[in-house]
Amino acid sequence: MRERPIGIESHSGRTAWAASPRAGLSLVLLCLVCYLPGLFSIPVIDRDEARFAQASRQMVESLLLPVDQRDPDLHSGGIIVPMIGGKPRINKPPLVYYLQSVSVAAFTLGDPTRDAIWMYRVPGVCCAILSVLLTWRLGLRLFDPRAAALGAALLAVCPLMVVDAHMARADQLLLLTVLVTQHLLWNAWRAIERDGRLALASAISLWAAVGIGVMAKGPITPMIAILTAIALAFASGKWMLLGRLRPVTGLVVVAAICGPWIYAVGSVLGWETYLKTILDETLGRAGEAKEGHFGPPGYHTVLSAVLLWPGSLLTLAGFARAWRRGGLWRRPSRRVLAARPAERFLLAWIVPSWIVFELVLTKLPHYTMPMYPALALISARAVLGAAQLPGIRGFGSRFGVRLWGVIGMVVALSASYVVARDLRGLPWYFGLIYLPCAMAAGTLFQTFRVRRVGTDHMGLLNSGIRVSVALAVVLFQLSLPLATSIWNTDRIMDEVRTIDPTDARPLASVGYHEDSLVFATRARVDRINIEHAEAWLASRPHGLLIVPTNRVSDLKNVHPLTPGWSSFPGYNYSNGRLTDLTIVEHAGPKP
Repeated sequence: MRERPIGIESHSGRTAWAASPRAGLSLVLLCLVCYLPGLFSIPVIDRDEARFAQASRQMVESLLLPVDQRDPDLHSGGIIVPMIGGKPRINKPPLVYYLQSVSVAAFTLGDPTRDAIWMYRVPGVCCAILSVLLTWRLGLRLFDPRAAALGAALLAVCPLMVVDAHMARADQLLLLTVLVTQHLLWNAWRAIERDGRLALASAISLWAAVGIGVMAKGPITPMIAILTAIALAFASGKWMLLGRLRPVTGLVVVAAICGPWIYAVGSVLGWETYLKTILDETLGRAGEAKEGHFGPPGYHTVLSAVLLWPGSLLTLAGFARAWRRGGLWRRPSRRVLAARPAERFLLAWIVPSWIVFELVLTKLPHYTMPMYPALALISARAVLGAAQLPGIRGFGSRFGVRLWGVIGMVVALSASYVVARDLRGLPWYFGLIYLPCAMAAGTLFQTFRVRRVGTDHMGLLNSGIRVSVALAVVLFQLSLPLATSIWNTDRIMDEVRTIDPTDARPLASVGYHEDSLVFATRARVDRINIEHAEAWLASRPHGLLIVPTNRVSDLKNVHPLTPGWSSFPGYNYSNGRLTDLTIVEHAGPKP
């Protein structure tokens, strides 16, 4: 039986629309407008996307290439062990590789040599759209339908979702598994409170979602689900909740889903190697900053104001409201008892897992994305009920609204700056990159018209959504594909193909070891150090060597084939450094 949504005073027409299939269709169209621009034209993105795509490519090639065309080093892993080049990549579970492989097989009609990077991105886009729809459906169970639709829209257009949906990696799949799990956990919690038990079929569904989450991206989905359940049990004082979720059944179901792949990998690579990799990926990331991705506690909290924008307009006020109505540390008063379950569930979803991610030393912006659906729903509820929020007319609230406007302007300007240097000599209409900036400036201007009474939070939020949509379309479709200075791999590969159009000559790279180069060469490039460059060229007289221009003079018996990029250097966004590359060959006689 559908529960009565608890929330704001409703306008019947808008409420009926927000709960109808038309609202779902509108959310799908909103997602397509934000996620499709640039999907087919933006080159491979370093570093995660290139790694995921290359591992999926080698997996699908190991199945679909004729046996005589398979490379023993590249294709020995089959569908069990993901490979990048000749090295296993078992630090990430295989589900995303399977989905990407299916996508490539379908779009290429079984010929993986005709693949393109967008084929590897399609599963992520599908997962992102499904996540938005699931956020809407969950919101319908928790709040007024208008809050559900608005929360899903805020999730769809926020920078973190828009950027991540354009990349072929596992995080959108992770988000989807978390949403499915949390939806089932909400149903389980309410069933236990209502009936005192959880049906076996419901328990199997819940734990199956957890198991699929493990196959998507390891321990994140079970961690969030378990911490949510513990927080709910703690807040309500009903510790029986944990036992009635049937954890023994859960262990059996999760083991049945994950066990076969784990056993197969351990048998192929050796259990010591596999366990060491898993421990390094989990405990290692918690205990030290991997690959230089360090951030202090509070990193994710501060960044959420940008990554959730424009949904971050009243997130802090909404969070405070939710805490008063369903806080995890005390029972709310009888006056708000009816509204408690929704807020308490969202807080249990957000707070403990957020604390874990703040304490983990390795930090990347997308780590907290599994909590963004809950934040978006809390934020939407706050905006629609802004008039009842304590202190909404005070100085702090007005300052927060203006800061929100400044953040939107900074986001638009930063996105424009990335590509502005590459707009020289292009047609006038490429100046449309500044359209979102103008719209953001208008939104910022609106915030300075805020008076002590009558702030139009919904109007501001609508303006922010329009800025986000315009920025997604203009930036990803019009500007980024032509920003040559940041696509260093495409730039150097154009020069390589001019010199060697048949891909017959051996290729190596010194210093520039980005994974996009591995993808662009279908893993035929050798990544070497400068100390081995001369020996590599001497043993391969026909070879081509990509080398930083400022290191060419360190090599003997080489002949530069390209002048380098000193007049217009590239920018390596993976390490924040300027890039200047030259192609050289052996200067001696060719056999």
